[in-house]
Amino acid sequence: MRGVPIPHDLPEESTNEAACFDEDIELGQYRRELLEWALDELLTRHTFVTLVLGCGVYGSGNLSQQSQLVMLRGHIGPCERIAKFLGVKVGKEVGMLRRAAAALAAIEDEVRDREESEEATGRNSWS
Repeated sequence: MRGVPIPHDLPEESTNEAACFDEDIELGQYRRELLEWALDELLTRHTFVTLVLGCGVYGSGNLSQQSQLVMLRGHIGPCERIAKFLGVKVGKEVGMLRRAAAALAAIEDEVRDREESEEATGRNSWS
């Protein structure tokens, strides 16, 4: 998953490459944390697009006409600057986040399916 931004709020040991190979660390836990972070970032973007752009900039009705955001209609640059200021991912980062979230979710589904099939058969393929 080259190009996927590393979340800044992960514990320090999770971004340390040496820690990733330590036997005591649960890699599945980090994968789930990274998936949760990516989904949170995408939800933040959805909220920005829905509320700020949808209701303020491109909204219709009396309320949006009173908003100063209406002046940004048709101007992509200022909207991106506002998004970046608020910490909302834009541009290529959004695409990378979507692909990373999809890949991590697929891995989680595969691991979950494997664990369920092992429990059903009573075997463990790791031993």
